[in-house]
Amino acid sequence: MLQILKKSPIARIITLLILSQLMAGLILIPFFSLNIINPNDFNIEALGIELMSLIFLLQAAANLFLIYQLQKNYDKQPFLQIGFSRENLLKKISFGLGGGVISIIIIYLILLFSGLIETSTNTVNLYHFAWYFGLFSIVAVNEELLVRGYILKSLLGSQHKYIAIIISALIFMILHSGNSDVSLLSFINLLLVGIFLGLYYTYFKDLWFPIGFHFTWNFIQGPVLGFPVSGLPVEGLLIQKFTGNSAITGGEFGLEGSYLTMALLVLLCLIVWRINHQTDGKHHKVITKQSLI
Repeated sequence: MLQILKKSPIARIITLLILSQLMAGLILIPFFSLNIINPNDFNIEALGIELMSLIFLLQAAANLFLIYQLQKNYDKQPFLQIGFSRENLLKKISFGLGGGVISIIIIYLILLFSGLIETSTNTVNLYHFAWYFGLFSIVAVNEELLVRGYILKSLLGSQHKYIAIIISALIFMILHSGNSDVSLLSFINLLLVGIFLGLYYTYFKDLWFPIGFHFTWNFIQGPVLGFPVSGLPVEGLLIQKFTGNSAITGGEFGLEGSYLTMALLVLLCLIVWRINHQTDGKHHKVITKQSLI
């Protein structure tokens, strides 16, 4: 078994996914056995933001431990090489954070000025708002480290880059399959998010942008604007009332269930692919010219 893990990136990925899900289940067992959590009411309203954050933190810590061990003992690479370069750190994080904010705000403004939603203000609970900041920070780091940082990176070493991107995006989509109010449209959008962030990671080998984008996409969508986040009801600074078709507004799943999000994500995928394609073309020309000289 250990020899297979050393030789096969696919075996390491499968092992990671199995152990990750197993440890996530083990973390929940004490809460279930003590009747702290009802398996049928696994949401923020029933658990509270503090307990939900603790559970996600424990799961993230377990994934971090697993990935660190695989990276050190089987990939034989420094952990930071997974995509945590310090070069242009602030620029990468700022770009990611800003990209997530702009993307969500664009969709929100289209819905608002089209009359498909009605917005009102909510009573500000700064305590909950701070906890949401921590929760969605944990979610962004955990999912990006797992899917882009380890799984996609490992696939890129043994698969064609576009096959690797699609496989990692499918895994990202499947990991959200248990969310409430999931639909075919939301599945497609989750796949597109995975492709977009996968394209970026494949080109830049950087996790800071995906983490930043992932965080602000969720945080602005939920705790700020008041939309559900991938089926998770969230208390926001604003309250949204849906007056239009749920396939446009996203309904109870959130903006990941909207055709507007699909259009935006397709555009983002094309932009990153075009940048990658143009750069590869220039690189190829330079190599060809040098070989002729």
